Amino acid sequence: MRCFYSELPDFFVLPKKVNFTQTEAPACRHRGMKLKNVLSLMATEADFFEGMAFIGISSAYVGHHLCYMLNKHLDMEFVRGADEVEIKKPDGMVYFPFYVYCPAGSADVYRLYGLRSGNVPLLPEFKRIEYLMTITSDNAPREVQDRIPEVARVPGITHCFEIDEAEIKTRNHLIV
Repeated sequence: MRCFYSELPDFFVLPKKVNFTQTEAPACRHRGMKLKNVLSLMATEADFFEGMAFIGISSAYVGHHLCYMLNKHLDMEFVRGADEVEIKKPDGMVYFPFYVYCPAGSADVYRLYGLRSGNVPLLPEFKRIEYLMTITSDNAPREVQDRIPEVARVPGITHCFEIDEAEIKTRNHLIV
């Protein structure tokens, strides 16, 4: 059974409610103008990363071939996400591949992010890994410890290790 990103339960996708805080625009304080609404992503980030653990993967495979190898050797079914990770750069938008797998009969969600698009990194703090796998689960730390040896045995993967959430400085890039 395949699970597409658009079919994920609502609690795995960004919440529909958006938190706004009212602040005064600095240029308008002295003119007595109205307050403006400012989008607050703090609650959204906290919800998205709750129960998530991270695995860094080094491999020479391109994204779809890595997914094929993970699907073949680990009995997973990664599929391309409906959306791509987009980052706005001065010379235009940069798109990064994104894959998702949700096991049948489970609330777990596995995401695989390609960390490079040409010479542009998705997470600049991780220059030596090509992919980041996230596991969202009730027991994510245990799941990561179980998956790392399995992923490391897949042919073509040179390194596989756990990444602490505190090491990810640009985690807002991972929100799809």
